[in-house]
Amino acid sequence: MSNFCKEIETLSQPRNPNLGPLIGYFYHKSEVILVYDYIANRSLRSHLYETQNRDQLTWKQRLNICIDAPQGLDFLQTGGAHTILHNNVNPGNILIDDK
Repeated sequence: MSNFCKEIETLSQPRNPNLGPLIGYFYHKSEVILVYDYIANRSLRSHLYETQNRDQLTWKQRLNICIDAPQGLDFLQTGGAHTILHNNVNPGNILIDDK
């Protein structure tokens, strides 16, 4: 439990426009749930691989994603009080908001 508490403390501190804020968490027995804001435009994966969403992103939006995602990772690694290494970067973990 103490490692989980340290992780929650670390995840709740970063504030960056390219990172969704952690709203809360649930920990019961062996089940752990992290709660983030609802992101209406789904993940990058849905826009790249699901046929009905494939053409919804403009080239400008795609370029912004290519710039913003690495900036968020850079902030995790260098911008906070603790270094956070995200070991599961993939299109399913990159969420697209309305901006």
